[in-house]
Amino acid sequence: MSRSSRSPNPARRVRALLTLAVAAPTLAVTGLATTGLAATAQADGDTLTRLASRTGLTESGVREVLADDATAELDAGELLFREPAAPAGVQERSDAEAAAATSGSDAGSQRLAPLAETFSLHSNPGADLVIFLDVDGGSDIGSAWDSDVQGTHPAWDPAGDGPAFSAAEKTLVQEVWSRVAEDYAPFDVDVTTQDPGQAALVRTDSSDTRYGTRVLITPSSVAYADLCPNGCGGLAYVGIFAATGGRYSPAWVFPQGTGNSAKSVAEAAAHEAGHNLGLTHDGDASSSYSGGQGSWAPIMGVGYYRPVTQWSQGSYAGATNTQDDVAILRGRLGSRADEAGATAATAAALTATGAGALGGTGVIGSADDVDAWTLGTCAAGGSVTVTAPDLGTDLDVRARLVRAGDVGSPLAVAAPTTTTVNSRTAAGMDAGLTVPADESDWVVLVDGVGQGSWSSGGYDDYGSLGQYVVTATGCAGSGATTGTSNETTDTSTGAPDAPGRPRVRVRGDGSVVLTWAAAQGDVSAYRVRGTQVRRTVAADVRRVVVRNLDGGQHRVRVVAVGDGGTAASPWRRWRMG
Repeated sequence: MSRSSRSPNPARRVRALLTLAVAAPTLAVTGLATTGLAATAQADGDTLTRLASRTGLTESGVREVLADDATAELDAGELLFREPAAPAGVQERSDAEAAAATSGSDAGSQRLAPLAETFSLHSNPGADLVIFLDVDGGSDIGSAWDSDVQGTHPAWDPAGDGPAFSAAEKTLVQEVWSRVAEDYAPFDVDVTTQDPGQAALVRTDSSDTRYGTRVLITPSSVAYADLCPNGCGGLAYVGIFAATGGRYSPAWVFPQGTGNSAKSVAEAAAHEAGHNLGLTHDGDASSSYSGGQGSWAPIMGVGYYRPVTQWSQGSYAGATNTQDDVAILRGRLGSRADEAGATAATAAALTATGAGALGGTGVIGSADDVDAWTLGTCAAGGSVTVTAPDLGTDLDVRARLVRAGDVGSPLAVAAPTTTTVNSRTAAGMDAGLTVPADESDWVVLVDGVGQGSWSSGGYDDYGSLGQYVVTATGCAGSGATTGTSNETTDTSTGAPDAPGRPRVRVRGDGSVVLTWAAAQGDVSAYRVRGTQVRRTVAADVRRVVVRNLDGGQHRVRVVAVGDGGTAASPWRRWRMG
């Protein structure tokens, strides 16, 4: 894919800004925005009420932000912040990482998907709400931004070598996507690199349920000069995710202010999207942005320096913001469906993955979420591993091996000590167990944990959320591939490949949206089979809405049908009610 290179005319004024940075020198305020006591005086009752609703703060809390946070501004009744770019040393390190990652012909060791799919990545396909990471150049600038930045802006160019994305640069795009997707994994939102179109981003009215926000990642010198006369890392309005009309889009990330590493760009993008969703800065006694401690930093602080970045509720010493980030995001975005219950009776079954192994994937969606997976009969010495994504995981995994009849008494526990490898990587986020004895009723429990305590430089389990993969060897499982649907994979020559495990999204009205990735090969139709679900759809359909499901445990899978045979996806399990 090529990058756009056309930029608009030079800029004159700043309308409304919110930037990610790490220091707060005094800036000359341009345009109509006001700061400090002047902003507090300008905020009338209606403005305070609206901003309190958008941020989850009290009206007095909004006043405190405007008065006490040197980066806070008020522009035409909208809350915004403005901060300078990351310090030179941080940018130099970030640019050096990007240069090392793009110096070869391919950085394939960190590739997450085929390079051809780089600009069509989705974390939660089929979700109504979207966070679009626009890395390949864009326009459609909302009217709230100064008219001088309207127009088309160039794409991210981490290698600084011109319009075309190299294989290595595409790999960096994939890493940015992975890191941001992990931050938003517990919520019912699709983080994507594929332009969904204005209709899927701009909310038309209050009845429109399909909308989102766009994070424009661009080195545009024109926009940077206009919006960041003193330098900045990124800009966004606060709490406008559900606003109608697209006036406040996009959020901006400027790599020339953050550095070009995937880590730096991703931290800025997740942060700016958080502002759009109503979150304000996580500061401490010395800065408007907390840099964290040990291996940990808050996403709404500054995460450049630490490998574990998570949502926060201000539990660390000296915190200036006690916003409940997870509750606010869940209120704006909803929650992903829970794959597994917390007891043996509601445990999900693992699926045979070949070579005698079993596997399953899940999401820890809250600090009190526990996922149970049935292992069935296991031989002594069998292994169970639970791994979080390599790039940008928020989830610090704990795994516990229990008997189905006594889940409260674990016979083996794994929650390794988390250590910092470097600013991009932490060790000890995964967990592995060895089965201690031949038994027929083993269950593994998965949840997120913290590390140490806040007072000792650690963190708690509040933000330890996200995706994981369970793999078991030496265990028989529970016969998960039989039951409601008796269809199995026909491995005849010419059969299509199996589709991806279907995704489940439970809407507020109780209906369920099922989506799945296309199967490779010659597909003539898909059969959707599961509890209270039996549909057959055309080969170009990969979305089904199911209504009036009973409460309790459900499961579903998708069977690809071709002239040469059939292939069934792994089962997806969830609970209704």
